[in-house]
Amino acid sequence: MAPAPEDLPIALGSLLILIHRQATLPENEKALGIARRSLAATLLAVGLLPGWDAAAAGSDPDSGASVSVNGSARAGWWSRSRSLDQESDIGTGALWAKAQLDLRAVGEANIDGWVGEQSRGNSVSNQRNRHERLRELYWQKSAGDVDLRLGPQIIVWGRADAINPTDNLTPRDFTLLTPEDSDQRFGNLAANTTYHFGEYAIQAVWLPTFQTSVIPLRPISMVSYRYDSPPRRNQLAFKFDYAGHELDWSLSYFDGYDTIPDLALTGVSPSGLTVGLTNHRLQVWGADGSWSVGRYVLRGEVASMRPDAEEAGAFAHKHPQTWLVIGGERRFGEHLNVNLQYFAQKVRDFTSPDDLADPIARQVAWQQAATADQVAGFQQGFTFRLAWNWAADSWHAEISTIFSATNSARLWRGRLVHAPDDHWRINFGFDRYSGPDHSLFGALKDNSTLFGELRYVF
Repeated sequence: MAPAPEDLPIALGSLLILIHRQATLPENEKALGIARRSLAATLLAVGLLPGWDAAAAGSDPDSGASVSVNGSARAGWWSRSRSLDQESDIGTGALWAKAQLDLRAVGEANIDGWVGEQSRGNSVSNQRNRHERLRELYWQKSAGDVDLRLGPQIIVWGRADAINPTDNLTPRDFTLLTPEDSDQRFGNLAANTTYHFGEYAIQAVWLPTFQTSVIPLRPISMVSYRYDSPPRRNQLAFKFDYAGHELDWSLSYFDGYDTIPDLALTGVSPSGLTVGLTNHRLQVWGADGSWSVGRYVLRGEVASMRPDAEEAGAFAHKHPQTWLVIGGERRFGEHLNVNLQYFAQKVRDFTSPDDLADPIARQVAWQQAATADQVAGFQQGFTFRLAWNWAADSWHAEISTIFSATNSARLWRGRLVHAPDDHWRINFGFDRYSGPDHSLFGALKDNSTLFGELRYVF
């Protein structure tokens, strides 16, 4: 018998309880737990889809449920991994899918995930080949001026291009081999409420659990990495947002855990070194805005971050910082877009790791500084992106860079996409990192890669 649409909140509630309980597992069981709950959620959704579809087909069109599914099948080749393990010539294959179940008065259920194969290296909180990820599984309901979302969901903040210092709620898998950065995101369990009044909105987010981003860690002989889970996981975030005809802006506050872990030397023994990874709590006050003026769009974003980690030691955590991004973009005709931004980063109480006498501690401290992108007391640079569409938008080319004037570190990216019809996509591209070893992009040199991907969209 097909499940009734009104039973959906109960089913989702059971899944959310499973996810919440799984988040408290010891670290050595967490990877298996993530795989189990992801597979269970996917199987449940797939198993119920025929029932919901049948309910929609046999119901009154004004009150029945409906389901929509879209996604893509992908096959690709990458010259290098993104795990700093120097693995090369990697073949990938994956099925990505999203489903939306519209239950009218009951609300909507959304699921987003992927299953596939790709080689993986040594990366935090992921020591095996990942075959799946449940990115989102949430229920949403609108009642008048109030929108409510419950469940694992991706929440993106910030209006600047490429660099968003106010975007602190959603973790990423930086080792995932995918052409789009947005595909690296995965959701946190959250209760997300937005109240709209006119052109304004107030958003409040409660995150009862925490997931860290997956970052690349270089495999080193006689060095092991240990991840330490935060002792307390509740997080809160608020945003006051204005969306006008030409001007958009917002003010935001986040009190929670840094999705990028800090690195510190935690143990030395005859068998080797232990580097601990800890996600410290922090507070972030931020503001962003965009203003459309004809063919121009001006963008800006600023955030002040203060970590609660002074007891960890000067070289074992991020320092307080203020980060500014300002710039804009211009359209030339209907097919060419140019974006240019300036960024500046003021790091308070910065101390160079070169001041450490112990060479091992100094090396780990520099690794932490590069990972945190805090290698100087004041850092500045620019971003540039040129995008061009032609042949009725069936071709898209893009070249972009992030350049640090502080140490000449840079990231170059190129993308070429061809869509011969509504279903097929052919992607080619490259990522090129360069700079001093003690810089964010310099530390990622071995992740420079070429790739090609064939995608069928349904």
